[in-house]
Amino acid sequence: PTLEEGLALWAERGLFPQIEIKPCMGRAAPTGAARPGFTVDALRRFAPRALEQYLKAMTQGDDVLARYGISQTPERLCHFLGQIGNECGRLTILDENMNYTSASRIQAVWPSRFPTLASAEPFVRNPEALAEKVYNDRLGNDRPGDGYRYRGRGLVQITGRGSYREMGRKLGIALEENPELACHPEHALAIACETWAAKQLAGERDMNRLADVNK
Repeated sequence: PTLEEGLALWAERGLFPQIEIKPCMGRAAPTGAARPGFTVDALRRFAPRALEQYLKAMTQGDDVLARYGISQTPERLCHFLGQIGNECGRLTILDENMNYTSASRIQAVWPSRFPTLASAEPFVRNPEALAEKVYNDRLGNDRPGDGYRYRGRGLVQITGRGSYREMGRKLGIALEENPELACHPEHALAIACETWAAKQLAGERDMNRLADVNK
């Protein structure tokens, strides 16, 4: 199957609009055919409000996608694009918005931490305090301010000092020291690919149930 066919299948299922792709020339795909890649126009059709740094990361990331085997088949690339689109609001969210405007919404998102509306009220429109409340003393956050500093960022919304530290170690970047690098075009796609690779199950990444497995 071609990537166009894979994307068309997903479009038929209503998961995202059918989009076009470009061949990545100059480097052979694992199968011997040209690898697929994305153009800005194609990604705009999938994500009309996509942020420029994400567009840059995706359109200049052919080597990264190939290194992780994500562009090896249309199905795999479709699943990957669908999942990161879900994580970052179709390429529109750089970092997690902790500025909630109602206590009821805070309670709905974190019911175990806010058992009553009254307990959530102090955190309305108080993003740093909310992040500290829900993320501190977990996810490797062990210092004052860690909850907000290491809130979700990037294509897969990496969260927590521990995750930033481990991802930085794997990729050789100072991510713990500079958490904003998770959104940088030079690193955002590699972080997403590394996260995908760590969660995939052997022999299942080309199957249609991968999106459920990889949550």
